[in-house]
Amino acid sequence: MVLIVGALLFGRSLRNLATVDPGFRTDGILAVGIDLRRSAIDPAARMQAYTQIVERIRAVPGVMHVAEAFIAPMSGSGWNQNIVIDGQQRDGNVNFNRIGPDYFKAMETPLVAGRAFGPEDRPGSTPTAIVNESFARAHFGGANPVGRTFQLVAGMGEAPTHYQIVGLVRDTKYGDLREEFSPIGYFPAAHETRVGPGLDLIVRSDMTLSSLTPTLTRTVREAAPNATVSYDLMSTYIRDSLVTERLMASLSLS
Repeated sequence: MVLIVGALLFGRSLRNLATVDPGFRTDGILAVGIDLRRSAIDPAARMQAYTQIVERIRAVPGVMHVAEAFIAPMSGSGWNQNIVIDGQQRDGNVNFNRIGPDYFKAMETPLVAGRAFGPEDRPGSTPTAIVNESFARAHFGGANPVGRTFQLVAGMGEAPTHYQIVGLVRDTKYGDLREEFSPIGYFPAAHETRVGPGLDLIVRSDMTLSSLTPTLTRTVREAAPNATVSYDLMSTYIRDSLVTERLMASLSLS
């Protein structure tokens, strides 16, 4: 009887997690990793190469949206820091990501107020950010934060940067489905000045994703010969994040 009850509880927990709304549409999304280290592209030309790659992928039939994403949600990666508002360091870390202009379109995460990133968020322009609803509740009492500013806690000898909030988006999960919605801030990828050999993209398509990947690989290598291209499904990230619940449910039934 104990085993039966345990199996039912684990099975219900798994079912409940599998039906949690993460704040974005999970099907039809590819996480694409591009590594230029085997390519002959000079490091000084990487930014131009990345721009060309994104433009070429955007033109591929079946691709609805493509955007840079420093961190793919649910992938197990993360970036968090403390912030300062009105000169006061706030309690609790904020999760961050660096994204391209069409990221929220690709993820189908609604914009609640303000604007998404665009051409105005270019190198040398005012540092900007978009925050989610939990960020607004935690640090602005739930008020519309558009127009407000915050800083990241700076390291010793570093000059703090003031980020102006230009948009508010719906809450989404960051690391896994078990977590509560938490504050998230997004920075524009165009403001990144340190260009490494890797580019990570989120691609939404209405095609069968397995039939799309050969075309995407060929498209990337037209702009960056010999580049290494890897793929993950958003649905796979979510499945892998529930591996503990699946294992416990399976062991309880065995």
